[in-house]
Amino acid sequence: MYRKIIYSAIAVLLLMCVVMPNKAYAFRGVDISILTRQEADGVKYNDDGVQKDLLTILKNHGIDLVRIRLFVNPDTNDAGVAMNLDYVKALTERCKAAGMKIMLDIHYSDTWANPGVQTKPAAWAGLTKEQLVAKVYDYTKDVCSQIKPDYTQIGNETNCGMLWPEGNACDGNWATLRELITSAHKGIKDGGGGLSIIHVAENKAADLKWFFDNLLASSVSFDVIGLSYYPEHHGNINNFRVIHEQAKSYKKEIVICELGDYYRGNSATEDTQAKYIADVLAINSNVVYWEPAWIFSSPVGNRALFKPIDGNWKNVEMTKGLVILGGGTRP
Repeated sequence: MYRKIIYSAIAVLLLMCVVMPNKAYAFRGVDISILTRQEADGVKYNDDGVQKDLLTILKNHGIDLVRIRLFVNPDTNDAGVAMNLDYVKALTERCKAAGMKIMLDIHYSDTWANPGVQTKPAAWAGLTKEQLVAKVYDYTKDVCSQIKPDYTQIGNETNCGMLWPEGNACDGNWATLRELITSAHKGIKDGGGGLSIIHVAENKAADLKWFFDNLLASSVSFDVIGLSYYPEHHGNINNFRVIHEQAKSYKKEIVICELGDYYRGNSATEDTQAKYIADVLAINSNVVYWEPAWIFSSPVGNRALFKPIDGNWKNVEMTKGLVILGGGTRP
């Protein structure tokens, strides 16, 4: 009888391992891919008037995950896409030493990949579909084995898939996209890259449903659904709540890979930015604020979680938004 009980317990545990979804870690994160270049430009970060290393400020205020984008062969003279493997490895090691978890955002491109552009790396342009699927596995496994992130994104904002034209879902290439995703997922697992994420930036629940209904219509492997939420692109918080509810219907863990709101120091204030973050956290507390430290010579400076001291954007102070994001308090 005892043997039967033991066997039954083992069977239940095995079944749980098979059917239970992969659990996301609890985290509060920021994307600070640009940090190395900002520091080279002379930017200084302050916490309540005291200059400190940015990672120290973030850690002290409850931030425990850093997201870093990776391009295959980028133009390193362009600060926004300077993130080649050597750059990412160095920044990752620094962030890990500060006690941060890592989310690796692989763009599978030499430049920005987003809903409207998913250009293959130039070095991969002549590959057949079969070679491309194999290259995705090899590349993903290699970078994950060197970086060892906690999460790895299979592409960035892949509303219409990735690695066009082969993986262009908006042209109906679902079978190839599933192959590419599954190949990347296997590379993540074999390379020790943690949980795999499919990241979309849909601004309508119906569009998100279209994507995941089609993606999951046949066999495909990934762990987590990642979303973006920018009010200027995705509407008010109620619209995002509907999108998030649609994502929950697929029984996957959900994280918000990118969020960001304007801080201009006028009509959009620290207070409005902090309220925006609090509203998002009430829906999903696993969030990554996009590039809050990219504040100098940047078109995205108005999403910063820092403000200029005496108008000097190279000498900046944390805002209320960062306090709300991390759940911390000012010293």
